[in-house]
Amino acid sequence: MNRYEEGITQAPEKRLVKYPDLLTVSQNEIAPRERANVLVAVVPDSLPVIKTIPDFEQTFDSGRSRNAIIGLEVHGKHGLREAVVNGRFDSNGRVIESFEMQVEVENHTGMPIIIPENFGILRFFSKPPESVIKGDDLMREIMGGSIKIEGEYGTDWKIDEDFNAIFVKIEDKRSYIGDSEESYVLQEGRDFRKLARARYQDFPPKEGEVFSIGQTKKITIENPNLEMVLSEDICDVDGEVVERQINSVLIEPSTNWNVWTETVGYDPKEVTGPRFAKFTVVRNGMPKTA
Repeated sequence: MNRYEEGITQAPEKRLVKYPDLLTVSQNEIAPRERANVLVAVVPDSLPVIKTIPDFEQTFDSGRSRNAIIGLEVHGKHGLREAVVNGRFDSNGRVIESFEMQVEVENHTGMPIIIPENFGILRFFSKPPESVIKGDDLMREIMGGSIKIEGEYGTDWKIDEDFNAIFVKIEDKRSYIGDSEESYVLQEGRDFRKLARARYQDFPPKEGEVFSIGQTKKITIENPNLEMVLSEDICDVDGEVVERQINSVLIEPSTNWNVWTETVGYDPKEVTGPRFAKFTVVRNGMPKTA
C-alpha cells in the first residue's frame, strides 16, 4: 500500500480528501488568450474512487496556485468523465492502470505561457456535501478561534444569512499582466510567486476588463482538520456576482496569510464598492489530532 492509498483508506468518511498532482506528459506552449488540450499522466491512486454517479458529482478539480497567479486556468472534469466512460476504473472504482488524460488549459493573459514537461498543473479532490461546515457548526468554529479573519466583521468580512459561507473583502489594490511577446515559463519551488510578481503591473486608468490578481484580508486556519474552498463567485457588497475566480480553489489548513485571488471579469472603471471572495469551510481527510 503506497502513502496515497494509505491516506485515502484511513481518511474519515464524509471529509474532503485531496489527491496527488497530475503531471504533464510533455512541454506545452499556450498562446495568449487561447485554450488548448494538454495531456497529463494518471497513475493509480491519483484520482478519487468513482463507483457511482454521486461519487463523480462530489469530485472536483483545482489548478495549482503556481499556474493561477500567472493567469493559467486548468479544468480536468471532462477528461475524468471520459476516463469513467472508457472503463479506466475497476469494479471497486479505482484506476486500473496508468493512462494519459486530456485536460483543458486556458491562458487569460496577453503573453505566451510555457508548461514544462512533468509539471503538476492540477489535482482532484473529493468533497462530500457532509464535509461542508455550516450553520451553528460554522459559528462555533469561528467563535472558538479555529478560523480567524483580519479586520472588522461586517466591513472586512461577513457570514451569509444562512451561515453557509464566509465572505472576505479583497483589498482595493489589484494587479494585472500586460501583453508581451516574451513567454513565461511556469515555475515550481519557493520562488514562483516572486517570479510571477515580476510580470505584474498596476492598473492603468483606461484599462478595460482584464485578468486580475488581488489579495483578501488575512485569513488564519488554526485547526489542522479544517480547510477552506474558494468559490468561483466574487461578489459585491450586496452579494451579486461581479467576477469569476478561476479554477484554483483549495485553501490549505496551514493558511496564515492574505489569500490570493485570480479573477476574470474585473474592470476597474466599473468598480463602485468593495469586492468579496466567498469561502466554504470543510472538514478534511487528515486524521484528528488529540
